[in-house]
Amino acid sequence: MERKTMEGEMIERERQSAERSNVTCVGEEDRDVLQWRAWTGLSGGGGGGGGGGLTQADIGRSLVMFHSSQAQNSPQDYLNAHNAARSQVGAGPLTWDNKVASYAQNYANQRINDCNLKHSQGQYGENLATATPTLSGTSAVNLWVGERVNYDHNSNSCTGGQCGHYTQVVWRNSVRLGCARVQCKNGWWFVTCNYDPPGNVIGQRPY
Repeated sequence: MERKTMEGEMIERERQSAERSNVTCVGEEDRDVLQWRAWTGLSGGGGGGGGGGLTQADIGRSLVMFHSSQAQNSPQDYLNAHNAARSQVGAGPLTWDNKVASYAQNYANQRINDCNLKHSQGQYGENLATATPTLSGTSAVNLWVGERVNYDHNSNSCTGGQCGHYTQVVWRNSVRLGCARVQCKNGWWFVTCNYDPPGNVIGQRPY
């Protein structure tokens, strides 16, 4: 089954293996500005060798104001942030899944050396984000949900910006969630959330 990231146009299958990231920097003195990079899409058709149709688009760099607060990184924090957005559109709540969370943690550990926004090529839907000087799990989810303003439900497309992170967060058929967060050796934080079943399916609406 083909899948998409709900972007304005589809990326050719030949580009599925491309490894891309938006490299950004934050001045050491500017600790109230969070500069983040994110990438969304499906992890790919791993496991069963099924040649899944992963398509994904670069997510542009963005600046968001970050107010220092206590980190919110527990499973319930991730769930609360996701389910608050889902309830707004009538999508049922996600539940935490230890198997999915273990997958997310294992992959996050692999990114400690580079913090690259590179998908895991697994069987789950996947949202990724990196940031400095800090990034909590709740903040990462809120960044993805912030793309809501770019999603037009009538045309089922993004308008004026990226929205694929958001559509995966609220995808009604995704019911199980697992997330992880690590600090990379370069000082950046890496957050990944995986979704089962994956969302962003071509021809379907998220809700």
